[in-house]
Amino acid sequence: MSQTVIQRLAERIRSFGDKNVTKQAIELSRTAIIDTIGVTLAGSVEPCATNLLRTPGIAEAPGPCTLFGTQRKTSALDATFFNGTASHALDYDDFSQPMGGHQSAPLVAPLLAVAEEHGLSGAQLIQSYVLGIETEIRLARAVNFHHYDKGWHPTATMGVFGAAAAVGHLIGFDEERLSVALAIAASFASGVKANFGTMVKPLHVGQSARNGLLAALLAEAGYDANPAVLEHKQGFFNAFNGPGNYDLDKIFDHWADPLEVTGKTMGLKQFPCCGSTHPAIAMMLALRQQEGIRADDVAKIFASLVDTGDRGYQFFEVPTANYGSSNYDAVLDSSGATVGLSMFSGYSANERLALSLATVDPDVPIGAETFSLPNLKR
Repeated sequence: MSQTVIQRLAERIRSFGDKNVTKQAIELSRTAIIDTIGVTLAGSVEPCATNLLRTPGIAEAPGPCTLFGTQRKTSALDATFFNGTASHALDYDDFSQPMGGHQSAPLVAPLLAVAEEHGLSGAQLIQSYVLGIETEIRLARAVNFHHYDKGWHPTATMGVFGAAAAVGHLIGFDEERLSVALAIAASFASGVKANFGTMVKPLHVGQSARNGLLAALLAEAGYDANPAVLEHKQGFFNAFNGPGNYDLDKIFDHWADPLEVTGKTMGLKQFPCCGSTHPAIAMMLALRQQEGIRADDVAKIFASLVDTGDRGYQFFEVPTANYGSSNYDAVLDSSGATVGLSMFSGYSANERLALSLATVDPDVPIGAETFSLPNLKR
């Protein structure tokens, strides 16, 4: 009988070791982990994190694992949930273009919790981190960008597999237990983009990290699961993407050669907002520096439409405007052509309007611009 996709993955995860991890991979991983710890500490005081601690049953279990930004200890599962959520609270964590999301946040929290609980070394943690990155991005390559455009949040839906693989590797699972952990993770995968711009977006990350760890712990406890759950006609790929909308070969082609963690399609963030907005921010800063553009040169701040039609509502928090850190609106002319972008949208109590600061093609006459419906493209 031929191996299932999960069994093939488990075989590669089990055999992953020192021989696969290059010096460059170690250096890049160390930087990414330190960066993730930093943004987690910064995010630990945000409402999406602190509200978790006000929720009965969360972080009340005893344990040796640190809740970042506090003096509290709890179980590995609860520490992972809190720390994972905090890591994405500011949208300041690193990101991966092929993943369509954030590769480190779902991994660092569970790996640190397990390493703290079991007294494992930094070298062991880094090796499992590299393996987790490889797993989640390879799976992402198989499903994106249909998966992203369909409405799934890959940081969560791919991250849960990366977390399960990384934790299973760190604990030392055999292939059978790795297969079970990954199969359980398929049923735990969740996170839809309709909740972007709310506290639920970082909650996706905390939940995926926790679920990946839970999948591993359940496998360790003796759970079973269907090893064909990914390719089954009612399995992950067909349910999440649909038949014909994924490519399994992309998971295994040149596995770990080169390592995904050493690729040029991942990066740390300069600004605490969606990575898709960074080029526009960088160009605006360059214009200010090179052309001397001042705030007085901004012609107009436009009111942004919030659609109530077939495309559904877009939400953002008042008054923190998290919506603006994750999304953007297209600015159109009368013909429907895109002539600019607006970002950092939010609600103004004074104007009683949703407002966006827009960058528009200078050749477009003032007053000829209109906003499209809020956009969730990368």
